Amino acid sequence: MNGAVQTAPGLDPTAAIRAIWNSNRDEVMGRVAVLEDAVAAAIEGRLSPENRVAAEREAHKLAGAAGTFGFGRASEAARKLEGILAGTDPIPLDRTLVAADEVVALRGDLSRDPSPPAEPAPDRPLTPVPATQGSPLAGGPPRQEAPSGPLVAIAVAGQGRRKQLAAAAIDRGFQTLVISENGWLPQEGPPPAAALVDLGEGDGSLVLLAALAALDPPVPSLALTPSNAPCDRVSAARAGARGFLSAEASPGELFTAVQNLLAPPKAPESTVLVLDHLPASLSSVHAALQNAGLAVVGLTEPARLWEAMEETQPDLLILESSLPGVGGAELCQVLRSDARWASLPVLLLTAYDNAAATAALFDAGADDVVASPFDGADLAARVRNRLKRTRALRGHAPVARDGDPLAVDHPATRTAGTVAAEDDVQVVVVEDDPLLAELLRHALTTRGYRFRHFTDGQAAADELAGSPPALRPRVVLLDVGLPALNGFGVLRQMALTDNLASTRVIMLTAHSSETEILNALELGAFDHVAKPFSMPVLMQRVRRALGD
Repeated sequence: MNGAVQTAPGLDPTAAIRAIWNSNRDEVMGRVAVLEDAVAAAIEGRLSPENRVAAEREAHKLAGAAGTFGFGRASEAARKLEGILAGTDPIPLDRTLVAADEVVALRGDLSRDPSPPAEPAPDRPLTPVPATQGSPLAGGPPRQEAPSGPLVAIAVAGQGRRKQLAAAAIDRGFQTLVISENGWLPQEGPPPAAALVDLGEGDGSLVLLAALAALDPPVPSLALTPSNAPCDRVSAARAGARGFLSAEASPGELFTAVQNLLAPPKAPESTVLVLDHLPASLSSVHAALQNAGLAVVGLTEPARLWEAMEETQPDLLILESSLPGVGGAELCQVLRSDARWASLPVLLLTAYDNAAATAALFDAGADDVVASPFDGADLAARVRNRLKRTRALRGHAPVARDGDPLAVDHPATRTAGTVAAEDDVQVVVVEDDPLLAELLRHALTTRGYRFRHFTDGQAAADELAGSPPALRPRVVLLDVGLPALNGFGVLRQMALTDNLASTRVIMLTAHSSETEILNALELGAFDHVAKPFSMPVLMQRVRRALGD
């Protein structure tokens, strides 16, 4: 990292850094796995030069990042591993055994919570620098008169670039607060209204984004992406970036984006009612959904659910499964038996992350089940995707809530006679692993479902993504790692040809990383299941997708 973040009063920097670590934990552990594989291969004498170079690179990255987050032993172990893997000469057996011990120590230390070192006091605190004619950009006293426009924090490299941005700020009526290369925020003075943060400044930019997002109220930030170096947009978004612009964009373009960022928010399109008797959990859900632009109504008393439903007319309901007196699953069952609310999307939060408990919640009528603790971005993506699909389906068959019986909308039968498709196919399986495909065939056919199987993505896309498609099943079980065209490519083609309104796609993947889940849901997937999975739970999700 470039330096510690000196935060404004009220911000816990340790919490901000811990949030960044937790959001990147899977990626870090993936790097550890690369090192574990390399060490095992070295002991067995089969480590290729390419894998050795890749492992050395991962060790180098871990050595720097681990120390920044307070993992001293892990940083030491990564440094030793980097040294052992360096070069092209064969690694002696005694050194490979040392490497084996170090990689165990590495994983063990990274398994605990981060404990970042105490922040050094800055030599002098930064002060807001008004962007007025003749005012300095760094150092020196600011002019006494302060413009009345919003204060924008600027964390970019290069004095010349900062001067350009200051000139543009004058034209737009902004003040500027320059954040130096060490990433410190001022302890005194007003917080900025917005920020421009250059991602080319390394891990320090992520810490700064998180620090700005953790202020009260949060400071919206735009991340500037370099064209000549890789940057991690996913990590930046997790840290709090509200949008991305090229670092080479003109100052006028950047401040136009800042103006749009600070514009009054549009009225939320959808309302979500959340029932959770624990205030802390309710607050977490509220924050995650509100940040996604949704209107959220919180409720802690189950007895007031029906009153709140009438008052808010929600577009989606989130229930905690372990409510006092009455469970969320029981409430879901009651909702499903009420004609007015039978079609309302319901998401259940549960602390029990096992197949039997999850299957029971789907049996009760839940449209989706999310394990607590949850990732806010994942929860928001699931909710927005569910709302999007509900709007799409209601666009084909509006559903009334005036107490009249609801007509069941079956997209697959609605298009019968208009598509040259195999109308008797209910489920399509796109999976190149013959063993898993056979297991799915058995599970589907024994439950009476008619299915068709594809082994490569392009063949599936040719049948599923036409206008109209040659094949229009009600559900697709779609593997991600496919030959010819991967699962995301198939899903994208189905979305582009508007075939996801009538066909629900459940993604199957060997990984359950947040990035992969979010990609699937944002592209329009109905659900996402990680391998290895429980077959009963998967079949329950198939039933839910079919509307059975």
